[in-house]
Amino acid sequence: MSRLFQIVRPAFKLSYQIVPDGEEPLYKVKNLPLPGNRPDLALHSGPDLATPILVSCYMPKFSRHCKIGFGDPTSGEPIVWEDFFKPKKSSCERNISVSFSSGDVVSETGKGEREQFTWKRTNHVCVPGKKFHAATKRNRKLIDERGEVVAIFTHDLKVGVEGWLQINVDRGRDFDVLVMITVLAICEKIRRQ
Repeated sequence: MSRLFQIVRPAFKLSYQIVPDGEEPLYKVKNLPLPGNRPDLALHSGPDLATPILVSCYMPKFSRHCKIGFGDPTSGEPIVWEDFFKPKKSSCERNISVSFSSGDVVSETGKGEREQFTWKRTNHVCVPGKKFHAATKRNRKLIDERGEVVAIFTHDLKVGVEGWLQINVDRGRDFDVLVMITVLAICEKIRRQ
């Protein structure tokens, strides 16, 4: 049931590609590290930037918090915004609370049951079969409210590869892109420091 994705960022490039294990690129993530009124990260629904945006992330420069927006800011359609925050300044944890409708689609606050997820730094859990680098600050596990590990990210030190993401549950596309954009936000925050 678990699915494996490779997150690639070619040398001298800003954007990421998300590639299911052994397949063609599935998503493209545009990365804009310069401040402006555009999202810092925008996950597109296909392998190129011509496809619509599914989810975006704003990372204010002097803040430890981020804003995650479900929807395409350029479409004119309403966007569901959620806070992706670091509870304590010295903490390595990041939390997000999201409402899912009955069809496992992200819905507006108050419509559907709210669930909280926490990315925690780990030196013990890694994607099976991948090399674990304990010195990196980017190895993470995603924990749900019941304490179950629903996703694992293992950073890779190879040039052009950001790491490996394993999603352990099948909750639909909105959940998958939530996991992908939040782990990339963590990696980008660390990379930009």
